[in-house]
Amino acid sequence: MKGKEFEGKLIGITRPEERVKEAVAIVEEHGGTALVAPTLELQVSNTQSLIQLCEMAGELDWLIFTSPTGIISAFKHCIDLKTRLNPNCKIAVIGPRTENYLEKKDSKQMLFLKVTLQRVCLNASRIMI
Repeated sequence: MKGKEFEGKLIGITRPEERVKEAVAIVEEHGGTALVAPTLELQVSNTQSLIQLCEMAGELDWLIFTSPTGIISAFKHCIDLKTRLNPNCKIAVIGPRTENYLEKKDSKQMLFLKVTLQRVCLNASRIMI
């Protein structure tokens, strides 16, 4: 049985639909609820689930960006995302390209953590702020 580090937490995941299964499984294994808002890596998109993510931003405990395109999609289609976010929401990025993009986009306003999703889940107590 996995730990329950994310028990009662709502986690937004922007992984592409064809790669989201593993991320959802990890979040759920650790007691969290995944809110999936898939984006394509090569195409900025405004899916129904991304609209839902924007509408529910005030309820998110974590928002995990998996690509620069996920960041572009989120901020293009939810212009006021920063002000909508739960003030205690943690922002995580996966991979150096995603980290660099978020740093350039908004290094002073948003908290970001360079992690892998596995590390977020398994070491949540070490990375929570």
